[in-house]
Amino acid sequence: MRQALAVCVLLSVVQCAARSEATMAEPELRIKAMFLFNFARFTTWPADVKPPFTFCVIGDDRLDRELQAVGQGRTVADLPIAVRYVPLPTQTSDCRVIYVGRAERNRTPQIVRSVAGKSVLVVSEYPDAGRQGATINFFMEDDRMRFSVNLAAAADAGVSLSSNLLRLARIAGNTK
Repeated sequence: MRQALAVCVLLSVVQCAARSEATMAEPELRIKAMFLFNFARFTTWPADVKPPFTFCVIGDDRLDRELQAVGQGRTVADLPIAVRYVPLPTQTSDCRVIYVGRAERNRTPQIVRSVAGKSVLVVSEYPDAGRQGATINFFMEDDRMRFSVNLAAAADAGVSLSSNLLRLARIAGNTK
């Protein structure tokens, strides 16, 4: 119950910030970074995840700086956090969360294939990302940042997303 309340309060704060500052680029980056951090926190990861817990950013080098600021001094799955900008999709072997920016949208299928069978969340922000295998996809609706979840992609990655997180999501894919 405590975890559910924490998720709701945090995501409500993020939603309010997104609504009031949706047109400004820097606050949008901070909001995305907060969402990414919380997606990782409210995911059940396999016990064999080795430190550090690595977030990788492909296609938007500004987001990695925001994610570093949001994650500084925090942990995910009791592991210290590392954040890396990844210029090539082939450099994702140690990533647990991969954010694919709009500029790299054509590489999403390649990125999804490169992490197949690994416990990795692939997150993006353009239409059809879920159909290309992304686990989570950001979108704007009514001037608010929202997200959809591809449950089949999460199942393929061997991770489980918190029911509290799923209540806030639009479900875009079914489990197998």
